[in-house]
Amino acid sequence: MITPLLLWFGLLLPVCALAVLPTEAPAWEVRTQDGLGVSLAEDGTLTGLSLDRQTLPLLREPGGFYVTEILPPDGARHEWGAVRGQITRRRGGLDLRASVAEAGIDIKAHFQGREGAIEVRGEVADRTGKDRALIVAFRLPLQSRGWQWWDDIERSRRVDADRGYDMDARLGEHGDIPVSRLPFSAMTSDTAGLSLAVPMHTPRVLRLCCDGHGYQVSFAVGLASTVNKAKARADFRFVVYRHDPAWGLRSAAQRYYDLFPDLYAKRVKKEGSWGFVLHPGAVKDLDDFGAVFCGAIQVTLTPQEAAFARENGLYVFKHREPWAWWHRVFRVTDPNEHGPSRLARPGDPPPLSLEAELNIIARKMREPAEVLDGNDQIPGPVRNVAAAAEHAFLYDEHDQPRRLLWHLWRAREGGYAWHSQIPLNPSPRLPSPNRADLARKYQFQNMAAWDAPTALHVNGVSFDSLTEWTGFPLEDYRRGNFRYATIPLTFARSGRIVQIKGFEDWEMVKAWSEEIRARGRFLMANTDIQPVLFCGQYLDVIGVERSADVVSEEEMAMIRTLCYKKPASYYREVTEKGLRKCLFYGIHPGGLQVLDDPRRAEAARPLFKKYAPLIQKIARAGWQPITHARIRQTGSGFDGTALKIERFGDKDQGIYFTVRSRNTVPITAEVNIDLAPLGLRETAGIQLAEILERRAVMQKIMGSTLTATVHIEPEETLILTLIGLLVAAEKRNPERTDRVGLVVGPATDTDGR
Repeated sequence: MITPLLLWFGLLLPVCALAVLPTEAPAWEVRTQDGLGVSLAEDGTLTGLSLDRQTLPLLREPGGFYVTEILPPDGARHEWGAVRGQITRRRGGLDLRASVAEAGIDIKAHFQGREGAIEVRGEVADRTGKDRALIVAFRLPLQSRGWQWWDDIERSRRVDADRGYDMDARLGEHGDIPVSRLPFSAMTSDTAGLSLAVPMHTPRVLRLCCDGHGYQVSFAVGLASTVNKAKARADFRFVVYRHDPAWGLRSAAQRYYDLFPDLYAKRVKKEGSWGFVLHPGAVKDLDDFGAVFCGAIQVTLTPQEAAFARENGLYVFKHREPWAWWHRVFRVTDPNEHGPSRLARPGDPPPLSLEAELNIIARKMREPAEVLDGNDQIPGPVRNVAAAAEHAFLYDEHDQPRRLLWHLWRAREGGYAWHSQIPLNPSPRLPSPNRADLARKYQFQNMAAWDAPTALHVNGVSFDSLTEWTGFPLEDYRRGNFRYATIPLTFARSGRIVQIKGFEDWEMVKAWSEEIRARGRFLMANTDIQPVLFCGQYLDVIGVERSADVVSEEEMAMIRTLCYKKPASYYREVTEKGLRKCLFYGIHPGGLQVLDDPRRAEAARPLFKKYAPLIQKIARAGWQPITHARIRQTGSGFDGTALKIERFGDKDQGIYFTVRSRNTVPITAEVNIDLAPLGLRETAGIQLAEILERRAVMQKIMGSTLTATVHIEPEETLILTLIGLLVAAEKRNPERTDRVGLVVGPATDTDGR
């Protein structure tokens, strides 16, 4: 059955047409310094793609810009088709000015060839004065049958002509707004690699996909001139670049990081786990646990706490949640009804009607100033808290305030109370009092006094629950909120104009991050994959409140890809199963097991001591998406895809390879490392050692290739390192305290050089 969602976003695709080559020299062309060329006709039609002056085969259907409109109230789809206009030369690039006259839509775009990429900056505008829900797509009409579409750094699929390929996640209350999971994409043939990508300086509902129309990027934008003139237009930006087809999405990722290094700048100096509260002396020898990032309840430290943090090299953050209001509805009167705090379950009191709850909020807005909010999240006058919440309500599709969850939660004055969780728009641009005002005054007071020379303030701010838990993917239909948005609006499945709550969260993250960084402090968040996509550039530390035991390795690969070299840490209890996965991706396991509980910490110490310092070591060296190493299983009868390899570091930092087996039986793995692209032209003295289990490594060097074999147990992760480089790196940095003794396996073969 054809679903409305598939019809809406055009994922039911025609069979690709026959490939043809351009027959005339292009009238207009933009090129990169590394040989990528895009040719345009005078009306803006994309007529050619070339690599090193070699033309790539294209579909018969022309490329360029296309516009689709989604019409309320039922989300009917109207194809306005190809955008045609006039190309002129300007500012070293090409300008397109175009109109879809019958639609009342204008589009302008500037194509600029830069070093390493062709950049396109554009804008779509409405001339009718109505709300418009538009999908603006740019198509590269590549004849892609037989190419590979990459879903992530580990998986790809062969392209067939009659299918669609994407890496979509979902936004919206019903999960019916598709959005790409990564800001870059990759398609590869045997000899070519092409990437479409979106610089994530501001959020967009973006899609990167391949279908019967070619390889394309699209933006779902909402125009609302009835809000104000600025909302009658929406800008967009994307880049096209080439990458090394031998490394697929890994090469596309590295090119993206190099093109936009400001999105991934690493500011903290240390690597380690997050997840424990600062309790001086409760647990000894924190280095065994790789503990670095911790939360604090108060905004200033006692002299004892400050000394403990300094001696252990800890980053201490004020940790609170600014995205919602835990609105108290009534106290628990049953003395047998107690914590721990939890979500509602069968048999609990049912949530109040919205009308009854709004009446309670209205009464709270009239309370005397001395009556405080019933939840210690915002320990201020309840009338101010309620007024700020009313200013920041999100509306659902029925134009009613949204509610999310029903909780049993600790009450400020002791005991427990039932709370309704109300998601809020935290943008600092909303009229005061707003949620950001309350967060600054009652949750993150440290920001106001960071410049005090004698105050023992924490290192920065830690946002809790920048996740779906507080409504990150929800639609906000409240038009009063639209006027304060600094980024384009979008639309719901029905065609109604909305803003995504996570984009409203971004407004606060951006504003606070700029202030925090200007003061030399840091920002971290307890977050997840989708918020990292949109907000990650402003986060210095990424925490994920789950156990590494239960998350998939596909998710861990996505976290690593989105964070690049920034520190990322899980949080919950972890066993050796999770620690092995963390080691493979250089993601920290978290510190819940050292949460003010010496007994549990001591029980976990041997396992953490084995893995955590090594995870710190490779994470400090820095993840490198292109491994320049291949791994395969010797012998036959096993699943070769169950072996994986990642690389960390370079010839200056020391080079590490993490090797992982997902086989259910012991195997022998063969690793082939290409030393030349690692900068190792001279191979004398190069040896490979395994430094976790001290496993023997058989090895030989032929030309610039080092071939090694090593035994791996089921579900095991090992670390291989090039000894000569590591010793040299440690000699250059004698102050390093993360040394791990090296043992070369006794069976070493260096013949064949």
